[in-house]
Amino acid sequence: MKMNSGAERRRHPRVSRSYTMRVKERDAQDPLWELPMMRNISVGGCYFHSTVNYQEGQCLEIEIQLPVLREPLRCTGLVRRIEPRREGMMDYVGVGLEFMDMQEDVKQKLKEVVDFTLARQQKEGH
Repeated sequence: MKMNSGAERRRHPRVSRSYTMRVKERDAQDPLWELPMMRNISVGGCYFHSTVNYQEGQCLEIEIQLPVLREPLRCTGLVRRIEPRREGMMDYVGVGLEFMDMQEDVKQKLKEVVDFTLARQQKEGH
């Protein structure tokens, strides 16, 4: 049986771009915001590096600051994939997150940002 790569399974184009984001556990007793390093983003979700040990299936609250929005994009996300990683002496996880309950107008703005960035990257030869 042939396995599909992650790119073949994706429903939305993804761009390698790092926007400022904040993440915290949804419904946590003592919620602390984390500032992880975003690696890429699409209309359907994002991938980021974190030092917090999130679990697959966990719901997170997310805020992402996009250049076209005055206020951060806010929604919840479902952790779909966890990839343990190590760089030098630092352990961290790669987190694949699916966006949930995103308002349509915000989703449209995100799509515009992704489409613009993809076109620009293709023009520059990335």
